Order: sequence, then structure tokens, then C-alpha cells
Amino acid sequence: MRVLGVLALTVLLVGLVGCSEEQPVVTTAPFHGSPVLALVDQGKAGSHLERIDPSTLEQRSEAPVRLSSGAWSPVFSPDGEKVAVGGRGNEGVRIVDVTQMKLVGRVGRSSASRSLVPLAWPRAHRLLALEFAWMQGPTVPHVQDVIVLDPITRRVLARQPLGGWAIHTTRVGRGVVLLIEAAQGIGPARLAVAGENGDLRTVLLGQIVAGSREEDTQEGTPRYQMEMPGLAVDPSGRAFVVPAGPLVAEVNIATLAVSYHELSRSIPLLSRLHNWLDPVAQAKAPPEGPIREAGWLGQGLIASTGWNGLKPAGLSLIDVEQKTVRRLDEEAARFSFEKGILLAYGDYSASDGIRAYDLDGERRWNALEGEPIGAVQTLRGRAYVEVARGGTSSVAVIDLRSGSEVRRVAAKWPEFLVPGEA
Repeated sequence: MRVLGVLALTVLLVGLVGCSEEQPVVTTAPFHGSPVLALVDQGKAGSHLERIDPSTLEQRSEAPVRLSSGAWSPVFSPDGEKVAVGGRGNEGVRIVDVTQMKLVGRVGRSSASRSLVPLAWPRAHRLLALEFAWMQGPTVPHVQDVIVLDPITRRVLARQPLGGWAIHTTRVGRGVVLLIEAAQGIGPARLAVAGENGDLRTVLLGQIVAGSREEDTQEGTPRYQMEMPGLAVDPSGRAFVVPAGPLVAEVNIATLAVSYHELSRSIPLLSRLHNWLDPVAQAKAPPEGPIREAGWLGQGLIASTGWNGLKPAGLSLIDVEQKTVRRLDEEAARFSFEKGILLAYGDYSASDGIRAYDLDGERRWNALEGEPIGAVQTLRGRAYVEVARGGTSSVAVIDLRSGSEVRRVAAKWPEFLVPGEA
């Protein structure tokens, strides 16, 4: 799970959307599958939790569960029969019984100025979440607490201050791995492991920096500098912290032992004119600084992408066993992954479509060229892509094997919820 780390970047990109009015002609193909649970944003009305047809994206449950004041970061109960949904503090963490499609309780309610982000539901009586102030300016210390909730008795059982801000989180086993930036300014990052009872084990990453600060410029205009490394977690017990540049930190989750690896380049001859992992590593960083997203792909591989200021950082494939990295895509700023297929894409301002690669780094297909891409998710061998045109958005459904567009649906964007997926 990526927690709030991309919000600052989202603000920077507001207003950059440029869309064409012409709609493509798309042939449709049947796609049969059981209804899937989804969280669907309703704008000012909040969100709906509902079951939808994965082919048409039409509602299939009798009535949606209406969640006011926003809803985010859903996690399933251990038996998969309930979902905990985050939101503003006055709403609390809402518990929905998805077998009955009914809101059955709230836990951890506080003031409307606070926010709650569920992290993991490891046991029936244990739910881990983050709590923090809703809006925090650059001069205010950015701090969060890990809280332990009992969703059955509706009690707050424990609270542990992080002493900083979790820029990325990933569930592993019955706990959560958190990458924490400094509460103020830019300083050494920390990696924390939260157990199912909320106990925190933390290690300092002395060679990796994270955080943000305002800097004065000669022109007198403040500059907001950010350093945000990525986090990838190997389920077998290793966490990797991936900043801009060739250095990667490896942390043993059980012992918190830290080692650092200098990656060597593994790139084709024609690509050697380009910088490999961070195109601005040898020059002055853009005002907003490097931001990275990373993800574990299996087979010892990590995908890394992100931003250098407002410029995409490209998509790189890191082999943690061979300590090598190769650049796959120059224009990507985000990625998704399913069944051996790595999807690379930019954002609404890019209009460069989506590209698919296999784990050997070979490009498999291009799709939606010339179209601005919003959110992307995968389900049952298909990619669902939010496409913006003329101030409205639709969802393109792409076959992951062939790259063919099988359907274009005029629908609100659904966030699919599948038990067992982090």
C-alpha cells in the first residue's frame, strides 16, 4: 500500500490535463466473470462500496453501502467477510459486512481534523491503522501515530507515535512495513515494522534521506524540496528502499540488519546516451526533488519509477541478486504489475498511452497511444485504464496478453477490492 506519499505530487500536477474531444471507435468483446467488490468515488457525496460486473462496470449488488466524507485504504478481515475503510476522524474506521453489504460499525472516531488510514487486519480483534492531522503545511512537523483497534469491541487498544511520516507502507505476514521520513526537513529515513499488536521495531537508514523542506531562492520565491525513496518488500522477509541514484538499502525484516548495495548498469548499447535510474543524478535536482515508487515483482526483481520534479523518472528494473539495474522505459512515471506483465505509463499531462513489458525487459505491446492516462489497475488478466477526454473520463479495458482494447466504458472509476491482495 502506498500511503499519502503521492498526494504532494498530485497537487503539483493539478491543471496540467490536456484532452482531445474525439472519441475512438472500440469493438467490444464478451468477458464473463463473477461480480467484484469495488469502492467507487461519488465526488462530494463520498464513496459507494458495491459489487460490479467486471465487464460492464455496472452495479450488481442490490444497494451500495454509502460512505460519506471520503473513503480510502480498505483492508479485509482475516475471513474476508468484512472490510475496514478509512476516512476522516469524525467518521472513524468504518466496518462493512460484505456478505450482507451493510455498515455494521465504526471504531477509532476522533475529530474531523484527523484522518484514519487502515493498514492491516491481522486478527479478528486486531486492526492496525495510521492516525494523523488532516492538513499539515510545510512548516508543521509531519507526524503520525500507529493505532491498534479492536473492530469487534470498537475500542482503541494502543497508540505508538512514529515520530515522522509514513511515505510508503506494505503488509507482510501479520504486520506492516513502513518507510518513514523525517518529521521536519530532510534527514535519514527510517524503516519500521509494526507487529499485529502495534509493537514497533525501527532502524535508521543512515545512507538514505527522506523528507521535505522549503528553501529560499535568489528570486525570492520559496522552493519546496522533496526526497521520497520507494519501498519494495519481498514476502520472504526482505525490504528494499530505493532512492534516486544507484544505492539501494536492504533490510532483514526479522533482525532489522541493514546492508547497502551499489547497483551496476545493465543497459543496451543504444541506451547509454541516457542516464540510467535517475536522469538528473549528475545535475542540480529540480525544485520539487526526486520521488520514487517501487514494487516487488518476484524472481529477485524490483520495478522503480517516479518523478524528478515534474519530469517522469522512467521505469527501471532492478535485479537485487545480481545488483544490476536496467532502464525499460524513458517516459514512465508509474507502473502496475500482474502475471508477469509490467505496465508503464505517465499521467494525464503526458498523453503517451501505456506500454507492457515482460520480466526479461522486452516490450510486448503499446496501447492507448496519444491518450492521457489516469489510474490503472489489473484484474483477471485485464488492465483497467482511466482515460480522460474533454473534461470527462472513461475506463478502457485492455487484454494483458495482446494489448488489445476490448471495451470502453463510460463509468466512474472503481477501485477493485480482492481478499488477500495488499
